[in-house]
Amino acid sequence: MSSRIAALALVALGLAACQPLPQPFQPADKELNPLLQLQGSAGVLVLPIAGAPGAVTTRLAEAMAEALGRTDVPASTTAVNVESHQLHGRVAMVVEDQLRATIEIEWRVIAPDGREVGMDTRREVVMREPWYRADMALLRRLVQPSARPIAAAVQGEAPRQAAAAAMRQRRIAVVPVDGAPGDGRTTLQRALAEALRQSGVVVVPTFDAESMVVLGTVTASPPERGRQRVQISWALIYPDGSEAGRIDQESQIVAGSLDGDWGETAFDVALGAAQGVRELLRGLPENR
Repeated sequence: MSSRIAALALVALGLAACQPLPQPFQPADKELNPLLQLQGSAGVLVLPIAGAPGAVTTRLAEAMAEALGRTDVPASTTAVNVESHQLHGRVAMVVEDQLRATIEIEWRVIAPDGREVGMDTRREVVMREPWYRADMALLRRLVQPSARPIAAAVQGEAPRQAAAAAMRQRRIAVVPVDGAPGDGRTTLQRALAEALRQSGVVVVPTFDAESMVVLGTVTASPPERGRQRVQISWALIYPDGSEAGRIDQESQIVAGSLDGDWGETAFDVALGAAQGVRELLRGLPENR
């Protein structure tokens, strides 16, 4: 990476005017499919438990689904929708004698996009006979301590998912960048549009009455001792012309190094700017 690229590797992102995230929808009909009752969280599909003996494979999953339901997180071992998290459980036998067994139960929460967003591990001593018989009273006791941290992991994802969905509904136009030396006026425009597009933002070629606009401005200080300070400001504008927020970038560069071809520098700048734009979009109120 050239020195000018490193210099503009996005020293800082200043985000302004971020609004609180909207609250997830809370349905009133409690007789619906449990995975459609998104009461402040996404639903959870509890998968059969790996490493568990006999009927424990399914009954331990059922016990966990019940426990999650008691924490207001809809869960099921069979129903699934596109917003469902998955809960993967695994049992390992640590020590076993004629009467007792020490078991370790690990739970991993997987978000709809495949990310692991939570994990809980517990070690318990159980009597062998009710364990191998898959006694539900025992299984319910075993899952209870893990239910709340798992619920917290799932519920913590809901605002992020709601914000991401709202972000995908926004249409964004990126216009040529004012004040950029060299070919930066159009190169920065194209680079930011591509970075936003690759991150899931809907980018339109021209702005209209329904699209938001990203306005970029570059300001360069006079050269001094062979260096100059470059400031890049990006404003996210609502269709009505008001400002939703701003991202500011600043760095010292070799004087005149951006007077021609911006090259890879434009893409490095765009990556940081796109991150800031996404954060602003996630924080916008739904009614704007």
